Amino acid sequence: MKHKINREIYKLENRYPEDQLISSYTDFKKHRAALPYCQYNPKVMQSLIDLTYELWDSDQKINRFSLLEKAHTYFKKAPDRADIPLDSRRKIFRLFQKIVVLEGYPSENERRRKEAAELINGLLREVPLTTEEEQWLCQYALLNTHVLNRVLRYPKPSSVITHWAKDHYTNLFAARRRAEFTGWLLDENPDFTITEEQLLEDFRRVFVADSWQLAMTTLPLLNTTPPLDEPEFIPPTPFIYDEDPLWKEVSEWEEVVPMHKPVEEEPLPVPFYEDEDEVYRRPVFPKLPRRTFDYVLYSIEQLRHLKVSHIDLEWPDIPDFNQTKKKFILELKDHYNRTNIWSIAYSRLEIVEKCQLLTKWYDQQYQALFLYIGKKLGSREYYQWLKEVVK
Repeated sequence: MKHKINREIYKLENRYPEDQLISSYTDFKKHRAALPYCQYNPKVMQSLIDLTYELWDSDQKINRFSLLEKAHTYFKKAPDRADIPLDSRRKIFRLFQKIVVLEGYPSENERRRKEAAELINGLLREVPLTTEEEQWLCQYALLNTHVLNRVLRYPKPSSVITHWAKDHYTNLFAARRRAEFTGWLLDENPDFTITEEQLLEDFRRVFVADSWQLAMTTLPLLNTTPPLDEPEFIPPTPFIYDEDPLWKEVSEWEEVVPMHKPVEEEPLPVPFYEDEDEVYRRPVFPKLPRRTFDYVLYSIEQLRHLKVSHIDLEWPDIPDFNQTKKKFILELKDHYNRTNIWSIAYSRLEIVEKCQLLTKWYDQQYQALFLYIGKKLGSREYYQWLKEVVK
């Protein structure tokens, strides 16, 4: 009860902390409860980062998670994160490397390790970096989602990242984040627009990759195994194009970002009843060419129907890929419009230039989208433009 009372007192006081509020870990323990309710003092933020960085690898008994959590919460009050001193930015980046990439959070609790990675990722958000640090992010962009997000959501124009985005624009992982990649091309060429053909190609790539990923997880349940030991094999593409299949690209991408884990356990039995007295037995599928992509899609579809028919199966949800394909093609124009709108919003162009480009794409059906973008941009100038367009 006392903690709740103190919290309300801190809120009412809303005091501006003195510069030397936190000069040691003892100070931190003394003031950490009140810190989230104090006004923002850049000197205090700098001291908090220094303390976290200095103590992180020490043998001293400290609560590292609490240091990260309070720093993350207090930094949210900063009016402009770019104003933080260069030395503090470098320390945040080094902590990001240690925690996210090198897994340098000393805890056996996996959930706490993930939470720590999310906190330091939040600390680095909207923080400008040096050229060398930008290059490092690009080099390890595919290592995990946090690193990729810090590249694609980087807060200021960067020739390093623009060059990286152009080099990887046609890659599989770019297809999954098309608007963000296009935003980096807009920084260099504001007249650039994505095409419907590119979106179709993106969907085809993701469709193939996701189908294979699901197949690696579910097909062992049927004791069927795609020919992973034959990298030279190229299966046919299921739709849109008859050429340029992605088997080779998916295989190469898998070496960087594993798409599945080997199934070490015995495959689960598949419920299949021929009559009321029949016990579980494996279904017999029609003989199809086993070394084709069509066979994989067919098997997935059979698994999906079995999952629907026997809700007691402890299998992962199996999506209806055919329905997804039809829905995407029918709604292609809407995807095209939304992707171009988000590309402009994600870019680092000035607000005036963003508004000029967005004028072309405004339509009444996207009112909610434009309002949501306004919240993300947090610009009064943007809302003034939007009022004029709505008229």
